[in-house]
Amino acid sequence: MILLPVESYEIRTTEKKGSGIFALREIAPGTIIGDYLGRIIDDAEGERLGKELGACYDMDYDGHLSIFPLDIKAPGVHLINHSCSPNVNTYYYYGHTLFFALRRVLPDEEITLDYGLDPDQEVGFVYPCYCHSPLCRGTMYINPERLKQYGRFSFSETAGQVFEHLPVGAILEPLLEYPVEIKDNVVFDLFAKLDAEPVTYNDEKLPDILEIRLRLRETGCPLAFTRLGLIIWGIVDSHLILK
Repeated sequence: MILLPVESYEIRTTEKKGSGIFALREIAPGTIIGDYLGRIIDDAEGERLGKELGACYDMDYDGHLSIFPLDIKAPGVHLINHSCSPNVNTYYYYGHTLFFALRRVLPDEEITLDYGLDPDQEVGFVYPCYCHSPLCRGTMYINPERLKQYGRFSFSETAGQVFEHLPVGAILEPLLEYPVEIKDNVVFDLFAKLDAEPVTYNDEKLPDILEIRLRLRETGCPLAFTRLGLIIWGIVDSHLILK
């Protein structure tokens, strides 16, 4: 389910990636993009569907269970494509996987997510990446240590949340109410729109990492520190990514 106003996005056909979702106007950082809804399936069904469709549509739910869209052709966050320098991430909330904007998404920009597939659960076929980002890993698999960090964060954030754990075959329905926004956290990798015009700053020394995150998040653009001769593209695991 997409929770953005219908006039703020459109679905387009992309090269090699099938359908994708594109912003038609600015989307503020922290905005809830949507909720991953569908039918609860087990690992065996997820593997079968992945091989049959040649695409990854199942989303982790609970243990060895996943959520699979009721209609893969219908509008929904399952159409959000992978990128190695994404503008969206996921946040677990009372048994639901919410997609939210990591930073300001700019008009005409594709809304993307790092799928972060677990290499320890490789199922016999490769998930190549076609994001064409200058920072592309060439695969949708991610460093397992980064996956563990995100897992610990999610466990901490959801501690105390009480919800009904659905069985195989059940349908995950929308929540009655959604958060207004998801706040930034250093666990999230943060990238600018790499081909956007940099925002220039005249700082005489480099700001601290939290201030750089704030500027990346608020502008959505690379940060050019003219006096320092640096252009910052993003932050990964608290390390700066420079152009």
